[in-house]
Amino acid sequence: MKNFRFFIAALASIFVVTSFTSCTHEVDDVFEKSAAERMSDAISNYTKLLTDNGGTWAMEYFSNSSTPGFVFLLKFSKNGDVTISANYNAEQASEYDSDTSEWRVIGDNGPVLTFDTYNEVLHLFSDPAYSPRGRGFEGDYEFNLMKYQNDTIFLNGKKNGADIVMYRVPENTNVADYFAELFKMQMSTTTVYFPLHRLVGSNGQEYMISGIGDMVVSIYPRLGDEISQTVDANAIVTLDGFYFQNPVDLIDPDGGHTLSVQHFLRQEDGSFLCTDDGVSRIIGMDFPTMLNDKLYSWRIDKDALGGRFAELYPAIDDASYKKNRRRLSYVDLAYNSSTNMFNFQFQTGSRACNFGLGNFVFEGDKKVKFVLSGENNTNATSLLRDVPLTQEWFDLLDDTFIMSSESAFDPYIVKFTSSKNSENFFTLKIYQRNEEEGGGDVN
Repeated sequence: MKNFRFFIAALASIFVVTSFTSCTHEVDDVFEKSAAERMSDAISNYTKLLTDNGGTWAMEYFSNSSTPGFVFLLKFSKNGDVTISANYNAEQASEYDSDTSEWRVIGDNGPVLTFDTYNEVLHLFSDPAYSPRGRGFEGDYEFNLMKYQNDTIFLNGKKNGADIVMYRVPENTNVADYFAELFKMQMSTTTVYFPLHRLVGSNGQEYMISGIGDMVVSIYPRLGDEISQTVDANAIVTLDGFYFQNPVDLIDPDGGHTLSVQHFLRQEDGSFLCTDDGVSRIIGMDFPTMLNDKLYSWRIDKDALGGRFAELYPAIDDASYKKNRRRLSYVDLAYNSSTNMFNFQFQTGSRACNFGLGNFVFEGDKKVKFVLSGENNTNATSLLRDVPLTQEWFDLLDDTFIMSSESAFDPYIVKFTSSKNSENFFTLKIYQRNEEEGGGDVN
């Protein structure tokens, strides 16, 4: 049994739950049968329901309000056995744990689904051995059966009260493939470099989100108070996106309407659209914030150049080699703490040719102009002398560039297209997050 991970991959299908109402099974005449008879019927009906059509279900499980949700695949057998599977290892797509135990539907104040022999996958969340507080993770293994509708069962944890959803999946579902698909969605919520994302609300406000890849997040207004106005929430990954265990209410620091969000659907551009209002969206950081962040080093992708940039890169490489037997290894954009400015660094052989960048001039959050300072190191001066084509590269930079990225959620690859000639473009890709400002290769 693998160790419990708080940053797991979990699986489910997207699902909007507007209300979990405690309701009993409908009958034509409540006085037609006794309470005991109605309970017996409910037990029989749910027992048959759980084993029909192959008896395969997916459960969206929350143990408490401070850890992420998990998805279990359950295979109910008519002989009273159930096999429960889950993937707690966020680093592997198709690995999962399974264990077989016993199940029953019993009567209490209503019908109850109980897993009354130990199952390593499910009982992990209630086993005191897995928590220093001696209460486990406060998860349930007995559930009040609240309602059945459209191949979906709504449950409620009998002891701790968490609302749970369980829905039927095809009998021939391959467990490994099922978790592999969910793993893809889990990875789509994870970013390599930037820990923060933006929730652009339908109320006109922006909110900062951290921890989204772990499905335990903190959210606060971008223009508000990070300490007093932060809201914490837990969530579960689904095949189509993710949702929070409970609706999350976010204040408007300007005194406007409170924003309430819960369910998010992944879009083609990588962003997550809130299906509750159809407007609010979770996206990555804006380009100006990313470029101005001194902790990140960017590298030009020599295979993603266009127009004259695509011609100049190999030409500068060849000219440098012919002149000094030094190849152009890479071109970086990074902050240099020793000069207190950003540099374009042309690395030729062992030489770092640093061209000082005075500042970025942004027009909105999609356009930028690079303003060179003219403060170059001696290696840069030598390169300009020995390889005059380098000056043409910087002449092309004397332009306003339109910034774009294929991923709205994780824009660590940014394309810069000339506003004068759209055929001329270059692409920067973050390749390193430094531990401190100026901690990269640019020195």
